[in-house]
Amino acid sequence: MLLLYATNSGGTQQVSQMVASLLQENGHTVSVKNPKESNADELSVAGLIIFASPSWDYQDKEGMPHEDFISLLESLKGKTLENKPFAIVGLGDSSYAHFCGAVDEFEKVVQNLKGKLIVPSLKIDGYYLHMDENNQAVRDWTSKLLAALSTS
Repeated sequence: MLLLYATNSGGTQQVSQMVASLLQENGHTVSVKNPKESNADELSVAGLIIFASPSWDYQDKEGMPHEDFISLLESLKGKTLENKPFAIVGLGDSSYAHFCGAVDEFEKVVQNLKGKLIVPSLKIDGYYLHMDENNQAVRDWTSKLLAALSTS
């Protein structure tokens, strides 16, 4: 499994590490990386790809994935990863116009790649403001991810 994450304030890193730990506790091997350290070839051989990002104002467009994802996403244009399993986690703030817009952008990427989301994407609102609730949401989401993996 390949978990690619970028972070602004460390919240996405904490969430990514929690997801990776829960997957590893259940017997899965997870490579956790910054998207700048990955490429399309690595995605093509991964058994599952997880994108995790805060939403970002990139080139005056609010609700984009973190800028560390931009070159990887550009390199994926025109490629196909048909039926490749994906999962998406986004951290955001519902006071912004495009709450967790990075999730929406990633879902478009998965669709364009002809991949498949194996669980609904997780959108986390104000991670640090409600850590207990949000960490429980991450655990619950990861349980759903594990269940989807066991049936695929």
